[in-house]
Amino acid sequence: MDNQGLYRADVQNQQLNPFALASFICGMLSTFVCCTGILPLFFGAFGILFAVLSKRLGKPTPPLSSLGLFLSCLGIVLGLSMCGFVLYQYLTDEEYRNIVNQYYQQYSNGIYMNNL
Repeated sequence: MDNQGLYRADVQNQQLNPFALASFICGMLSTFVCCTGILPLFFGAFGILFAVLSKRLGKPTPPLSSLGLFLSCLGIVLGLSMCGFVLYQYLTDEEYRNIVNQYYQQYSNGIYMNNL
């Protein structure tokens, strides 16, 4: 019975670090929006920043912060690879370049707005 009381006291003394939680959320967002190209860079950068801020002197790094750091780095790598792939396709594939140029021309001429 005494062991349960000690366990509850340990759990109650542990507080959730808000920077660790912010790092985890930004890391998840960075990973989920990796196909958009630029958004994972912003979310990943903030995730890394919050992971660094969650580390306090003399205390171990919270596990949620470590996971947020990993997800942020993963999102940045996936986002950069997606940007690189799209740029490579645009520079090497003539058909892809024509499709992108047609979309751009339709968008800039307001054809999308007229169809709504």
